[in-house]
Amino acid sequence: MGNFFCTSGTKIFSHFIEDKDFFISHIQYTNATNYSLAISSLRKSAENLRAHHILRTRINDCDINELAIDSALYFVDSGNIYASEEYEDVYHVSHFKVTTDGWERGSVVGQSTMRIMH
Repeated sequence: MGNFFCTSGTKIFSHFIEDKDFFISHIQYTNATNYSLAISSLRKSAENLRAHHILRTRINDCDINELAIDSALYFVDSGNIYASEEYEDVYHVSHFKVTTDGWERGSVVGQSTMRIMH
């Protein structure tokens, strides 16, 4: 992944994912020390027919614990997101806030029996 200035095309940042079975599905980028990357698996596991999604976050040049999500992800800002998770065939949309301990789940703001894509 590379970030570039729109006006000049000059590269300002590069990030490489070591995992060859994943691709970047979402990016929230502030600068080289503050960003989130959502990566999604290219392969589906035998027990789970859906792709696996992981949110990797770096704040003030420190890695925050990875957050496993289902599919939907919405960035509010660099420390607040809404993401979907599956619990026993019900999809929950929860608010998450980053703390000194990592991503902390807040309130559930919605539910659906159908998978939430975005």
